Amino acid sequence: MSHTPQATDQPPSPRLRLMLVLTALGGLAGGALFLALSPGHSEGHSDLADLLALGAWAVIGCAYAWVRWRPRKAYDATVARPKAEAFQAKRWALLLLLAGYVAFMLVPLTAYEALAVKPATTPIDRLFKAVLFLAPCALTLGVMTSGIYSRAWGALVDDELTASHRTRAFSLGFGVVAAIGGAAMLASFFRPDLAPATLPVALGLGVAAAAARFALLERAAMIDG
Repeated sequence: MSHTPQATDQPPSPRLRLMLVLTALGGLAGGALFLALSPGHSEGHSDLADLLALGAWAVIGCAYAWVRWRPRKAYDATVARPKAEAFQAKRWALLLLLAGYVAFMLVPLTAYEALAVKPATTPIDRLFKAVLFLAPCALTLGVMTSGIYSRAWGALVDDELTASHRTRAFSLGFGVVAAIGGAAMLASFFRPDLAPATLPVALGLGVAAAAARFALLERAAMIDG
């Protein structure tokens, strides 16, 4: 695959990236733990857990903003070229893994949760469950579009061929969302009780289809050349 790096900025530090990822995962896990173990959680009074969960999401947002927009020093393009090529060689495998997780684990679990919502469930509980679904989908799209990396790194690893693959992948994803959405609308006329589960199914499978298509196109391009 004829990817040609064309950036003039420094690639992300692996140590910094690892620290940010661990911070984000720790914040999310901590928020989930406090939310689940809060003494008043079962009675619908989880103010402390709510604040901790929101704080964890704020930490994740700040970590993302720092990685995405922090100032960077100039680098030697010849040094960054091998890193960009190594990243491109691994991205397709990561996307296939994410697509499988979204399609075969996340979508069924989220659909079940959508049908099992209890009236006593607090708003923060519902928001937290929504984030647990939307975050992996956003991560998958971010890997496809380089939206989770710095702008300089995205310019380094993407070229015209990648853009073409991405367009074709998103076309397939849109088709999957439209097809499932149309079928779900018709089904809701006969089983309206299943309607809440159709939205995560349509969105999740659309994201998974786009990611899998992009990964396979990138892999085929690498094999060809």
